[in-house]
Amino acid sequence: MPNHLRVIARAFDGLPEAVVMDKSVNPFMIAVQFHPELLGEENVIYHTMKSSFYNEIRK
Repeated sequence: MPNHLRVIARAFDGLPEAVVMDKSVNPFMIAVQFHPELLGEENVIYHTMKSSFYNEIRK
């Protein structure tokens, strides 16, 4: 895994499911290997990702 990426979620088998990038490399980046929208509107993961994205594009 590159030094500028940090794993924030792993599958049961240990494979990375979500990563974030160091802001010094890129000001905003979230990558996931699942469908957070299927978690539901009240899920903290879905809500945090959605609000983080909207906050970033408003800048």
